[in-house]
Amino acid sequence: MEPTNIGYSDNEYTRQPKTNTKVHMDALSLLRGEAVNRELDELYSSNCTLKKGIPITLRYEDQSYIIIQENLNLGADAPTLQDAERNLSSQIVRLYERLSSLDEAQLGPYPQELLVYLKEFIQ
Repeated sequence: MEPTNIGYSDNEYTRQPKTNTKVHMDALSLLRGEAVNRELDELYSSNCTLKKGIPITLRYEDQSYIIIQENLNLGADAPTLQDAERNLSSQIVRLYERLSSLDEAQLGPYPQELLVYLKEFIQ
């Protein structure tokens, strides 16, 4: 019986683990200190639901996950990815609820832009 290379590339000289999925590539990028673009796919809110994922940038620095949503000028960090996602989600939901509760005539141009952007993703 011949040995198999399960979990490794076929190049016997490098014997690198197979990393053909986006998850593995994202994890490797984070370990190298590189930023990873992803989508926030859960709001952790009973009041709001997502129509589609919200684009975010994820980094790992100093034993902390940092998530930034550039268009909303929001960010969060935490020791775990799930906690960082929950923190950012909470900020996004609070912003959406606050802006949605006001009459559009009360909103200036920038808050109106934020609300239009949020409505692309949240219902």
